Amino acid sequence: MFRFSLRALVCLTAVVAIGLAVFVCSNAESEVERDIRLYGDRPITDRETLFAKVEQLIDARQSEGRWHDPEVEAVPEPVPRPTLTRVEFAQIATHYRKAYPLVSLRERLAYERARKHRHAKLLDSTLERMNVAEDPTHGGMTKGEWPQIRTHALQQLHSRWVFHFIRQEGAGVARLPPDPSVRDLEVEPWPEIMFEATTHQPPGEPVDVPDTEPNDPSARVFERWTEAKNPMRVPSRPRLESYFQSNLLEFTQSGRNGFAKDVDHVAGFLPHRLMTQSNIRMGAPRFPRGLETPVFASDWGVKTLQLVSLLKHDRPKVYVSKTLPNMESLPEANVRDLDGFESRALERLYNGEDLCIEGRQNQVRMLGSLRAIEQCRDCHFVKRGQLLGAFSYEFARLAPNSFSSPE
Repeated sequence: MFRFSLRALVCLTAVVAIGLAVFVCSNAESEVERDIRLYGDRPITDRETLFAKVEQLIDARQSEGRWHDPEVEAVPEPVPRPTLTRVEFAQIATHYRKAYPLVSLRERLAYERARKHRHAKLLDSTLERMNVAEDPTHGGMTKGEWPQIRTHALQQLHSRWVFHFIRQEGAGVARLPPDPSVRDLEVEPWPEIMFEATTHQPPGEPVDVPDTEPNDPSARVFERWTEAKNPMRVPSRPRLESYFQSNLLEFTQSGRNGFAKDVDHVAGFLPHRLMTQSNIRMGAPRFPRGLETPVFASDWGVKTLQLVSLLKHDRPKVYVSKTLPNMESLPEANVRDLDGFESRALERLYNGEDLCIEGRQNQVRMLGSLRAIEQCRDCHFVKRGQLLGAFSYEFARLAPNSFSSPE
């Protein structure tokens, strides 16, 4: 009995000791944190020289890791690598952490908790799309094994690996994602992009938007299909869906918006926005060598693309803007009520659809849903699948309509 009790006591003591060691290690100040505490707040005496060393360090690492073909180009002389002391590294780390601090978005998004959200249904097709968007192995937008480069850079800046991050060159091995560096923290200014499509043609009579297109990409097959199934030559649903999904990915991608541990700890936050626009291409698809995306003749353009707000106001509102939606510069006073199409389409979105389309001879209207996936819930106070907003599109025919109305 005594031997059993003694053995149990020894085991218990060992378990307690291991647990205490793990607790102390997990809460102990790291070497990096100690150096930042001791040296990071000291003023940088020669700021330009110090940060020039950082640039030289990155250039040196890039030159060491770059592969050159001796038959095509001469191998350049390696860039000499500068040396940085622990004090200098700590000063640099502190500088960037102050430039990109962890901040809270709780007050910015307080309106989401102040209102009762209307429940939105989810169809199987919508759930399938959300599952793909959340899966990093399928190019999803959530944090995965290889997060977006700027998100990864901000994450490492606020980790225990900050000194290693500063040393990184920002250029990975071929076919592998690049290592982030301090160069990835900054983003280029975003230009305001005006809508180019203008037309004085009346919308015309309602027409059916084709649900499918022929699988054969040849021009002859496509033209026969157009004459039989799409005599008014309006964009098909597959092309409109592809256009919307491209906008959706660009608007919600996390790589530009910063790194979020949670709503109270967000670094490098940048508001959602669209940065590019293109026309709806209409001709038969052809596949040039080296391009995976089909190229079409352009027949339709975006006349307006506006953001429908569902959570910020007492009732749904549409932000009126002559440029691409930008969450940072949306005019709070310049909002309007939903029009007839948007009201009808919004009900369909709440009933589970992702995209609603109505076609006319010279006009196509489209409303596409912005739903919360798991990535969104890092900051937003919403449930998965909640309808956050929508894109309201008006497409206009660029060339005069020379087609007769279908009988």
